[in-house]
Amino acid sequence: MTLCIAIKEKENICFASDSCISFIKDEVTLYSNVGIKVLSLPYTLKDINSGKEYEGDIGICISGSVLNSFVFKETLTEIFKNIQFIPKKTNLTLENIMEIIFNSYKILSYEICNKIEEKGIVEIILAGKLPDDNSLRAFKLSTDKITNTHTCNEILHSEGDYEFIGSGEKQAANLLQIRGDSRINRNTMLNLLQIVIEDPAVKGVDGNIQYGEFNANNEFVIHGIIKHDNNGLVYYNRGFLDLNLPEFQMKDDGFYLSYQYLIAPPFIKTIEEE
Repeated sequence: MTLCIAIKEKENICFASDSCISFIKDEVTLYSNVGIKVLSLPYTLKDINSGKEYEGDIGICISGSVLNSFVFKETLTEIFKNIQFIPKKTNLTLENIMEIIFNSYKILSYEICNKIEEKGIVEIILAGKLPDDNSLRAFKLSTDKITNTHTCNEILHSEGDYEFIGSGEKQAANLLQIRGDSRINRNTMLNLLQIVIEDPAVKGVDGNIQYGEFNANNEFVIHGIIKHDNNGLVYYNRGFLDLNLPEFQMKDDGFYLSYQYLIAPPFIKTIEEE
């Protein structure tokens, strides 16, 4: 249950999602807005001879099984700390590292879907730029619910290209068709997502928007959402958490959460909390 939207805007790639997840209790589907669906996957590439390292981020947007998503994220987070390469032989490209990612996805998805069938299906969009890439690239991982076969396809080739995944995909596509748009930008994407979130007819798309994009250093930066209510209260949301709560404020001997936010609506400015 989700609506994830990925777009290519100029030379950047951006992801946005809702925060809703579903689970079954006593044969009843329940929903909670605690999901984290837009996140960064840090990687470390180590020269097998010299030990020289390249570090960076791969942006991820996930729709589908909470169990499969968790297993996939935790597995890759661990193994991506230690990737070795042979200089002048290994191609340091996203396409090349996708072989590790896709093989992991296939093995884990097959095992989980074999146990809980289509309830274990997860769709994933990944984007990034490794040292030998000329630009940011994106790939989509999918599983066919009938045959339990898996595919990996490159997407978002041109500016304005977009991809929808999740249970809200049909509604988002219909809204876009009504607008008459064939390509969208960041603001269109975020407003479209908010409309679907607020539509009670779309089950399983709800909660706060999550957003991520690449900065000038090709780091994938996650943004929270700043919201104001009618009582003058201000919320700094990262998924379900409100980071403006007193519990998260800096104490004399404590830590401070430095985070970037979008103001919502109308999703025009990006600010960094001071």
